[in-house]
Amino acid sequence: MEGNRLYLVRLEARPGPDPRDDSSRSGAYVNGWVRADTEADAQTEALAEVRSEGWVPGAIESVRRVGLKDYDDEPSGREYFEQALIEGSCSSSTPGIGTQRSCSRYR
Repeated sequence: MEGNRLYLVRLEARPGPDPRDDSSRSGAYVNGWVRADTEADAQTEALAEVRSEGWVPGAIESVRRVGLKDYDDEPSGREYFEQALIEGSCSSSTPGIGTQRSCSRYR
């Protein structure tokens, strides 16, 4: 569901039974910027995005509403934030799988 607010959802993920990428990877931390009406909708969308990439979501570390001013001192995060405004969602994943980026329009 496309919304008017942007949330940053941080969670853990591990490769599923048939990951699209190198199956030797053990897991990742995922930061997902999601446009949604509510925090619950943002969580649902972030979990769906992780699953759509062939990963199994783990624990949600945090969910918070974010705005442009949150990225005044963080240019890399601002890039993802701005892309999520355009596409509807954008994510980055880190160690365990290297840094990867995935942005998408809502289906």
